Amino acid sequence: MAGSAAETFPEGPIPADLSLLSDQELTEAIREHLKEDGRIDLEELHVVCRKGVIYLSGVIPGEAEHQILLQTLTDVMGLKEIVDHLEIEELLWQTEKRTKEVGPEIIPRWQEPPSTEDIVESAEENKEFVAPAKPTPGEE
Repeated sequence: MAGSAAETFPEGPIPADLSLLSDQELTEAIREHLKEDGRIDLEELHVVCRKGVIYLSGVIPGEAEHQILLQTLTDVMGLKEIVDHLEIEELLWQTEKRTKEVGPEIIPRWQEPPSTEDIVESAEENKEFVAPAKPTPGEE
């Protein structure tokens, strides 16, 4: 009997819109919601659901993300029973591998080098030739 008591998990209230989901489906729904939200890095985050209780473990980059995660689970998704075993390690996220890539520099239109859709003008005036996006009216 002692072995069966250790295997029982507490039950938590589940919002009506999530109550028909299995534990695995609820876990996936949470991960999908967090992925769509985009504010939490899911790479080191582990989420497991058992009978309406959400178990969080792993590592997140900061206290701000931790609070966002908890608020999303409780206030947005309506989950009440959360067992939080998360660690906060800011240095883990500061590696070169995890830095966000900088996109191409956007040059304001007034600073762009002069260009033209006329190939003769580009050669004569030393302007960059830009192919037209659609045929000119005479070519149609």
